[in-house]
Amino acid sequence: MLRKACITRSAGGFTLIELLAAIGIIGILSVMGFVGYRSAIDKAHGVECAGRMRSLSRGIIAYAQDQGTFPKTSHSGGSWALAVAPYLDEPLLDAGSDYRARKAFQCPANQIKSPDGLPAMSYAMNVFFELTSERRYTPAGMPIMSRDSYAGSPATWHRLVNVNYPTRTVLLAENANSSAGADHFMAHQWTTDTAAQVAVDSKRHGGRSNFAFVDGHIETLPVEKTFDLGANLNRWNPLYAGRD
Repeated sequence: MLRKACITRSAGGFTLIELLAAIGIIGILSVMGFVGYRSAIDKAHGVECAGRMRSLSRGIIAYAQDQGTFPKTSHSGGSWALAVAPYLDEPLLDAGSDYRARKAFQCPANQIKSPDGLPAMSYAMNVFFELTSERRYTPAGMPIMSRDSYAGSPATWHRLVNVNYPTRTVLLAENANSSAGADHFMAHQWTTDTAAQVAVDSKRHGGRSNFAFVDGHIETLPVEKTFDLGANLNRWNPLYAGRD
């Protein structure tokens, strides 16, 4: 009777329960190892992304210093990627969207694809630096309506010296729009917090995004730390970026 009550041991001297426990521990350790590896990869991607954004923002700043104004985006029929390419020793390609697959213009964590299967634009520029005032006038005093309507009009921020809060004003951010030609954020049209959260890709770096500011520095932030109407926070509009 005592023999029958004993727990059967394996050839190696371990009980079945001990073997199952060991297998369970190995499984847990494997999961922990994978999670740690994935976390390390994500962190490396975030750091590499920040470095690329820093280079791009410095290229934009150098262009603005040389040319007197910020580069245009596709909003105005231009391309900041084309404008910045010479400052990054990148080849001059036919169109701004052609830079999508260039390493210097890509976040390594970007998984978004354009309809043609190529990577989407990882980064987009804040459109505020090229807006024109809502209403302007002919020499005869007749009003001409432009296409841009925004808070702060008719003030404009076409030149570096026009930006009063360069350390707080967003220049570039991570783009969530899968359109190949989406190289800018229509931040002047955001009327809800959701609009900002949909436009900026906040899932690449653990619920945060990398943001480049007009002075060239990079911050890794939740989107709501740059745009939160309830908190009276808007770091995209150069007029309001200085508000706490």
